[in-house]
Parts: sequence; C-alpha cells; structure tokens
Amino acid sequence: MDILTGLQWGDEGKGKIIDLISRDYDIIARFNGGANAGHNIFHNGKRITLKLLPSGIFYPHVKNIIGTGMVIDPMALHAEVELLQPIIPEAEIINRLLISKKAHLVLPTYKYWDIYFEESPRYRAIGATINGIGPTYSNKTLRQNVLMGDIFSNDFETYVLQILNKQYTELLVLGQDVPPIKELYDNFLEACGFLKKLQITDTEISINEALKNNKKVLAEAAQATLLDIDHGTS
Repeated sequence: MDILTGLQWGDEGKGKIIDLISRDYDIIARFNGGANAGHNIFHNGKRITLKLLPSGIFYPHVKNIIGTGMVIDPMALHAEVELLQPIIPEAEIINRLLISKKAHLVLPTYKYWDIYFEESPRYRAIGATINGIGPTYSNKTLRQNVLMGDIFSNDFETYVLQILNKQYTELLVLGQDVPPIKELYDNFLEACGFLKKLQITDTEISINEALKNNKKVLAEAAQATLLDIDHGTS
C-alpha cells in the first residue's frame, strides 16, 4: 500500500501525479477532507477538477473509494457526477465507486457556520473554503452529526430536520443570513436520494481484503501536511 500526500499547504500537484500513476493500481482511496479539495486532472486534453471523487475514477479497472475519514456534501457529489456525464456514464461511475457508510455528511447549515466564523470578529479567520468542512468535523467529534449509512434509516429525515432546526435557530440568533430552512432541507434530501444509488459499504473491509489478495492500493490525501490540525502551522 502506498500513500500520496502533500508536504506543504496543498496545490503541490497531487491530482496530476495520481492521475499519471493510477493505471498501475487496483484501488485509489481518498481518506480525508471533502469538497474543499481540488485535484486538477487533464483527461483527453480537457481540464477536470475532482473535489470528492478519487483521482482514479477515469480508469475502468480501478476501484475508487471515498473513505471513512472524508466528509461528504451530497449536493457537491451529485454535481460532480453530473459534470462527468459527457465522459463517464453515471452507471459506470457507480460501478467504479465505493463509499464508506461511516463517512460523515456535510449538512447545508455548515457552510453558513463557516461564513459566520470567517466574518465574525469573535473568531480568528482561517481562510476557510466555505464548504462546511470544519463544522462537519467538529460535529463528528461531538457525535452530533449524520453518517453516510444513516440515509437508509427510517428516522433519517426526522433526525436531519431536528439538527437543521437547532442550527438554523442558532445562526439566526447570531445574525447570520441563511436561506429558508425548507429550501435547505428539501435540496439536501433530494441529493441524499441520489446517494442511495451508490455503493455504500464497509470500505475498510474492502481495502483489507484487497491487501490480503496482493492488490495494489494507493491512499490519496487531500490538502497537505502543513494544514493538519496537529502537525500543521495553524
């Protein structure tokens, strides 16, 4: 198993390198970050930016994994799959992709928390990409979030609405502009309907089985070392 990560703050060209070497692997596994990543790849002379999909998605023989450590914006993932439709049919993307049922979902209110933290004088601005990544990881640690596998639960919609109502009220009290909650809720559930078509599973089992069978696995990092919470510069 090999790991490819950046040693600075990102933008080192990881996506291009992974695209070049992907053909030599059986599995490409993204293991961290979310739609804040941007791996630029040139496919048939066209520049394509992958944010959530692993960089091996263009190779039919490669199984691509969105791992447990990632945070997934359902609307961003759906948009990314639609963007690739002229190149790869949706059914083929679904066939090439596995998603961890333990990966956490980015709720629509999290982007507005990002905006509030960046603009409020009460907090130190960190240059967030306003994709709701930080708030998602924060609520993951607090165990107050939604997992990918939860979308199949009978009380999923009720639980999501409960969280959104709480956060929506808090954001309004703080003076943050937010779209109508029904709009946020409906768009989120519609995108989650798309997620149900994907292969959602225990990806760690898939990777361990592949390694036991001497398959070649590449772990694809997002961002870079110096942005790490523990080992970075901020």
